[in-house]
Amino acid sequence: LSKAPGVPTSRYIHMLLSLDTISKLYNLLAAFSTWILLAGYVLLPGTFVSLQNLPDDPPPSVDPASAEKPDAAETIKRWLLTQIRNTPLLYLATFCTAVGALGMLALWFRWRKNYVWIINRIFIPGTLNSLAGVISTVVNVQTAQDGKWSLTAVVSVTVTAVSTVVNGTLWVVYSQWALRKVQEMHARDYFGGYPGDGDVEKGK
Repeated sequence: LSKAPGVPTSRYIHMLLSLDTISKLYNLLAAFSTWILLAGYVLLPGTFVSLQNLPDDPPPSVDPASAEKPDAAETIKRWLLTQIRNTPLLYLATFCTAVGALGMLALWFRWRKNYVWIINRIFIPGTLNSLAGVISTVVNVQTAQDGKWSLTAVVSVTVTAVSTVVNGTLWVVYSQWALRKVQEMHARDYFGGYPGDGDVEKGK
């Protein structure tokens, strides 16, 4: 944004005016990235399995009499891995989550200097969608799985919780520190103080 003669601008004004000049493609990519991240989190509970879903009998490849022997442990582990419900869905959920996360990271890097855009388009939707993933995981485990936590459920709640914390932290840092500093500089240059602190009148 060029500074026209006699027209004062600040970094904060630049950020606000840039919102209208940023290509709609980036807005669509941001919406898609945060949406497909949520889709991955919503799909993950469909892959959970608990002990109540496992057969009572040992795997066919293991003799019942030797099922408790140490040399059968590895065979049993491989068998338990096959009990993950709907493995293709797990791959799809992982793919969606990875695409969403990478898209958000790329857009964050591209528009890292426009705090307003990345807060509204990346961090807020990312936080809310990740929180929805946590809630979806916990509700699924407590209802459909009778409170039994499988390996995929633990991994899912860990990933969604970490995503919630990371996005939420960035949201707070950018909105309460980075953006606020820019707003304070703008208010100090044009009004002599920060809007709302009673010093606005100084600029008049």
